[in-house]
Amino acid sequence: MNKILFFASAISILIISGCTNGNKNHAITGGFTINGTIKSMDSGWVYLQHDDSTALVDDSVKIINHSFTFTGKVPEPTLYHFWAGKEPFYIGHSGRKYINSNSLVFFVEDTTIQINIQDTVNKAIVSGSHANDVYVAYKKSMTPFDLREHILDSCYDKADKDKNKAVIDSLYKLSDQLDKDENAAIASYAESNPNCIISAWAVTNHMLYEPNAELLKKVYASFSPSVQQSSYGRKIKNAMDITESVSVGQQAPDFTQNDTAGKPVSLSSFRGKYVLLDFWASWCPDCRRENPNVVSAYKKYKDKNFTVLGVSLDSKKQPWVKTIHDEELKWTQVSDLKLWNNAVTTMYGIKSIPANFLIDPEGKVIGHNLMGRDLDKILAKVLE
Repeated sequence: MNKILFFASAISILIISGCTNGNKNHAITGGFTINGTIKSMDSGWVYLQHDDSTALVDDSVKIINHSFTFTGKVPEPTLYHFWAGKEPFYIGHSGRKYINSNSLVFFVEDTTIQINIQDTVNKAIVSGSHANDVYVAYKKSMTPFDLREHILDSCYDKADKDKNKAVIDSLYKLSDQLDKDENAAIASYAESNPNCIISAWAVTNHMLYEPNAELLKKVYASFSPSVQQSSYGRKIKNAMDITESVSVGQQAPDFTQNDTAGKPVSLSSFRGKYVLLDFWASWCPDCRRENPNVVSAYKKYKDKNFTVLGVSLDSKKQPWVKTIHDEELKWTQVSDLKLWNNAVTTMYGIKSIPANFLIDPEGKVIGHNLMGRDLDKILAKVLE
């Protein structure tokens, strides 16, 4: 166990390179053509789904004599999911359940692209797209981080099964360090390749879950105007602006949502108290593990001008209310039951949970993502 943890924390940060020429213009004015062969299927269907689609098949075509062809147009190199099957899905049909099983993820741009599949889709060979070549090289370069994450996940599963809290806490710290290391590598890659849209994609793919406003500003400023104006660049700018608006020292944005009884509750109604704005969900294992720490803080400081306001990302009322009761979350809870589309989640730029903001009696943010002992430390400092 100790040897594994040492290995996981000792792999050095990888500084990635490879997008030296940016996005070379291989564009065809009329759009893209994807020609493919699939040796393992002489008939059936193949499907394309935009990475930003919520649960829709964007296009599907028949396999005829082991071959298929897609045509279309994209405004910029864009990530798509691709898979094959026997069912005739059509545009708008749900297909998300097939992704991540035997699917291919690749960048499409307006050029002629070839996909050759000998056996399984996830081992397909893609050629003709410069953006995808860069993407593949980038993903390969990130392998050391993937390995560290895999080792940490394996160790975590064992520690969780053994209910070894000390090891779990140490793994959380290693995980936090891994995120910092990976963010540093991605930032270095992006700043070294400012004309490359894969740089902006890499930032949106990893660095927006717990955004560092200063680091994002630095990376975004290094991008060329065309990359800044890409869909990925705009996502970074939006996340950067939201993160800055809820950073320490800023006035916490006010909102109103209904509690479990359907009564509207506003954040501003708690003005005059220290408030922990706690984002969580009944379906989130990490949230459930963090709940006892919040319960402990609430019991300790609820009579010292402190309270908690929970914002749930649940979609159904019954499991939300049941968890509140079962785990004795005796503070005010609100939700619009819209999962990740919760209006407050969007307002505060929440991309992962658990997450929280500590707000002072004047309504200003004084802390962010204070988990475990960190929460008790800052509450002891301001309340005792």
